Amino acid sequence: MSGKGLTLCCLVLLLELKLRAGRERPHPTRRWQSGSERPAHSGGMAGRSRPSLALLASGALLLVVTAAMCPNSCNRKGICSSDGRFRCQCFTGYTGADCSLRSCPVGKAWVGFATAVDAVHAQLTECSSMGECDRSTGACTCYGSFAGPACERLSCPTAVGSSTTCSGKGLCMTLRQAGLGYDGFRLLAAPVTYNVWDADRVQGCVCDIGWFGADCSKRMCPLGDDPLITVDPLTGLAQVAEVQQLSCTCGGACSGSLVISYAGKTRSLRHNAVATAADETGAAGSGAGLGESLESVLESLVSQDTFAAISYSGGAVGICTAAGNAATITFNKGAGDAPQLSAGLGSLASSSGVRTLAISTLVTGTTEAVPCSNRGLCDTSTGACTCVAGASASDGNGGAGSIPDCGYASAVSACPSAVTSTSGGAAAVCGGRGTCSGGPAYTCACYAGYTGPACEQVLCPLAPAWFDEPSATDTAHGLIECANRGVCNRFSGTCTCPAGFTGAACERTVCPTTDSSVPCSGNGRCLPLSQLAALGTEGGVPRGDLAIQSITCKLTSGTFTLSFQYAASVPLSVTASTAALKAALEALPTIGFVDVSTVTGGATAICGGGDGVVTRITFTSELGPQPLLVPASGLGASGTIVVAEEVAGTQASYGVTAGSAATWDADMLHGCLCDGYPDRNKTSAVAGVSDRGLWEGPACAQRSCPFGSDPEGPAAGLASGWIGSENQTVVCSALSGTFTLTFRGATTAPILASATAAQVQAALEALPTVGLVAVAFTSPLSASAVCSSSGAGVTTTVRFLTELGDLPQMTAASVSLTGGTVATGTTASGTGTNEECSGRGVCGASDRANVKISGCQIAAPLWTTGCLHFSLALIVKIRVCLQTRHLSPSRFCRHRHGPLLLLFRLLQLQRLWRDGAPRRLRRGGYLVREHSRAAVSAIAIVCTDLSATSWMSSHRAGFD
Repeated sequence: MSGKGLTLCCLVLLLELKLRAGRERPHPTRRWQSGSERPAHSGGMAGRSRPSLALLASGALLLVVTAAMCPNSCNRKGICSSDGRFRCQCFTGYTGADCSLRSCPVGKAWVGFATAVDAVHAQLTECSSMGECDRSTGACTCYGSFAGPACERLSCPTAVGSSTTCSGKGLCMTLRQAGLGYDGFRLLAAPVTYNVWDADRVQGCVCDIGWFGADCSKRMCPLGDDPLITVDPLTGLAQVAEVQQLSCTCGGACSGSLVISYAGKTRSLRHNAVATAADETGAAGSGAGLGESLESVLESLVSQDTFAAISYSGGAVGICTAAGNAATITFNKGAGDAPQLSAGLGSLASSSGVRTLAISTLVTGTTEAVPCSNRGLCDTSTGACTCVAGASASDGNGGAGSIPDCGYASAVSACPSAVTSTSGGAAAVCGGRGTCSGGPAYTCACYAGYTGPACEQVLCPLAPAWFDEPSATDTAHGLIECANRGVCNRFSGTCTCPAGFTGAACERTVCPTTDSSVPCSGNGRCLPLSQLAALGTEGGVPRGDLAIQSITCKLTSGTFTLSFQYAASVPLSVTASTAALKAALEALPTIGFVDVSTVTGGATAICGGGDGVVTRITFTSELGPQPLLVPASGLGASGTIVVAEEVAGTQASYGVTAGSAATWDADMLHGCLCDGYPDRNKTSAVAGVSDRGLWEGPACAQRSCPFGSDPEGPAAGLASGWIGSENQTVVCSALSGTFTLTFRGATTAPILASATAAQVQAALEALPTVGLVAVAFTSPLSASAVCSSSGAGVTTTVRFLTELGDLPQMTAASVSLTGGTVATGTTASGTGTNEECSGRGVCGASDRANVKISGCQIAAPLWTTGCLHFSLALIVKIRVCLQTRHLSPSRFCRHRHGPLLLLFRLLQLQRLWRDGAPRRLRRGGYLVREHSRAAVSAIAIVCTDLSATSWMSSHRAGFD
């Protein structure tokens, strides 16, 4: 038998047992007072009360069906609560009212709202806000180049058309690893610690020697020294080649081998190795065998001829001797300022125990080490140089040789020429994009934006690197072409960005979307993190305060200007309107958007005589503390103008602090600000149309379902579980003028002191943060306007009908009130939960795209079609209610109006007994009729006498 069928049978049995118990004649009893008799008992039950058959059946029923009380029995993916609320407590990895949905891994958010200044990335969100959660599998589908179980990493790039990380020509490293990974060739900066928020989250390619580019897909051409430049431009001295020294001592009988490393490779070097390849005349293993010399071992570490000369000190034969040997190693000029060799003792053994090894730099190279020796054009697809006229392969030291580096200039007598887009279709010296130095160097000094021996190449745009080698402690993201994420086309100067990145320099992430034609699926705005972060709210109220300044203008003639951060406005007439002032301020390059309003009642201009006119300026796009506007009187000005700070800006923001290494991504990472109503319970005025929810999700592809309070309340029992609306008050003692009310960051239009309750209600319900409210004058009851200067003024009570739970305090501000003040307070805080589908349903999703629609799918039939399951929940509540009031069920049930009053109270406390249109009574599919039928059944089960059962029979038809 199914769980539903079993529950039905048990309930029918229970009701039948209770009905029989109501018909049975009770034992004759006397009052149990002093001297009274107790009912007679017999057998083993003597002296003990006999348990009621109905009570036994009730206990058995609750034990049998409690597990089935929760929606769909929690799908065996959770535990049903035992507190009378019958809610599922889902196991890890599952979610939803009935635990039917899978939750996805969480990670630190890439984008989102700031919780404090420069605080965004510490918040944990599903898929790190850079992926879509598949509720059927619990797996994240990451956007663009983001990867990891929770999309928590920005992965290493791959070449176009390839799925191999770093094109198979490099190592994928995090910023932290790159900071510590110095080797002198691929990573050039000294080891540093990088411990910023992205240290282990942003990855990039560290290319193998001979390859470069963000994805390591480009070949490097041979490096060489420009043969026509012989003087160091920094010192004015003749250029010199690098010279290093390796010293080794091995006392007594020596054996084994050293290890020597360079250019990312390591080789063994025998303790008795001779100096040069010319000395390799001995047998294998003698140190003079083929390939055993120091020169041969060093050359095996590099891809081109690098070492010019090697010599030992004191006529030593082997690299390590008892007296000590110093091997002098001279590099080719093409090596430039070469990284230092490194060596280790390896297996070197000494009979005397004396072993020493050291490497030092004797002369730092000052020659160039540039692709194609600056005398050729590098083809990065092949790694081959195309030399300019008069240049050819060299020996690495300026002479003719076999190294294809264009480092031998045999007949260069002019600067190179090239056909470019600016040369008019003919070859021009330096491509028409630079100037020629003349002899003897004959080099081109390219104009900004161009490069190459003949300035024939175009530089790509620069932007902070998504990944680079940290240059100092906690310092990275220097300016690099294509942000070190895209591939630069040297002939067009354009970046080809990988999937998920955009911008001239690939400096921005693409906002996610399910519609490739528009970002954010067409349901939101794509904003940089610096803008998105500042738009968050806490309890519906913006985090922090916007900066507000006031201008008191007593000028009676002439003009004036306002300056902000050294930018001055156009001259403003004393008769200018607030709209003209707003336009003048927003025209400044240092100000984005401001709100401008007049504080002085009745003023039509921004200046005036007497006490002047006070105008309030609210900075809505400049975040945090702002410098004061600086006024300056203009031609014909008469009077004074003063600027004062009313509120110091403290709004949470991201990237406002100049030069902060932690907010390098403020304008690079982008996210969606989804469209929708801040109040998720905005109810449609059209009958049958469901509530209009927010668009949500990283791609704004999902609709939120209606939010409401769990009809079982936030906790078990009547005392703490019932749901109530929040009541707030407005007390106004003014004589005339206007004021505003603000709720969750939205402010009403000015409200007249003579406004009626209906007008106050209309002003509040016009706010995007307010759904439905009830407004009444509660003190004095005879009041006809929201303000009065008599007595303590007028107290207006605002009851929030659609904003649920404990709400933030509404605030009031005088605009032009005279003769009194206005203030707000709270008389009853809202209770209950504020959950999607009221915590009793699953927000609907399509089968194909797993995209929410605006409607709740009931988690189990107990909340719509059957009163049976709901009745058991009410049984618990009714019994708790009676116990807390010291009432016996029989006494309650025999009361003439007891069941009826309890039914009314149940519906009222469930927020279902309310004046107004039926649409206001909807909460995620819960209807008055269903609750009423459930309550009637529950009362009938609790009340075991015939009269209560008769009452149920006579009243139940009214709800059917």
